Amino acid sequence: MDSVNKKIWLIAAGLFVLMLLLGFWWTRPRPLPRKEEAAAAHALIESSGVIFGLTIGSDMAKARTILDPLRLQAGHVPDAKEESGRRIYWKLRETEFDWIMAWANSEGKITRLRAVFRPDKSRPFAEIGDLSAAIAVTDSSVKWDLRAPQGPPYRLVAQGAGRQAKTIYMFSVELPGEGEHAAETEEEEGD
Repeated sequence: MDSVNKKIWLIAAGLFVLMLLLGFWWTRPRPLPRKEEAAAAHALIESSGVIFGLTIGSDMAKARTILDPLRLQAGHVPDAKEESGRRIYWKLRETEFDWIMAWANSEGKITRLRAVFRPDKSRPFAEIGDLSAAIAVTDSSVKWDLRAPQGPPYRLVAQGAGRQAKTIYMFSVELPGEGEHAAETEEEEGD
């Protein structure tokens, strides 16, 4: 075999190996994109304690990292509480949620989260969590008292007509003794 044929053979073999490697790289498992990740995660809210990558006790800085790139900028004017970082509202684009609001304590840890699905993206209560584990179920709401493996106890509430969640709300609570249930903190909603 002359040197020209040998070089052609080596180039062809190298290209073949490169194509094989590209084929393996192209077909490798990839993480879900953010929208798909959120869609998969919301079905496990009751068991995971996660709404759009956030939990009770998460840092508000983490919420900003996740949600700021998805914020719809038009028309939003932050108020004093938002500028202080204690409460932040995100009107979202390109997600199943129309908006998400988070409240933080003085240490910057999230104590409350509220997420509202877009009108056409509501979810059956059973896709939010196990209804048999709920402390209360009606046609318009379901409530769970939960304990996070690493974090404070919290209440999860899904609300909407016809057992379809339009709103999901999580807030930190100190769970009362056996047979009692944590008090709602809806009156604090405006702060």
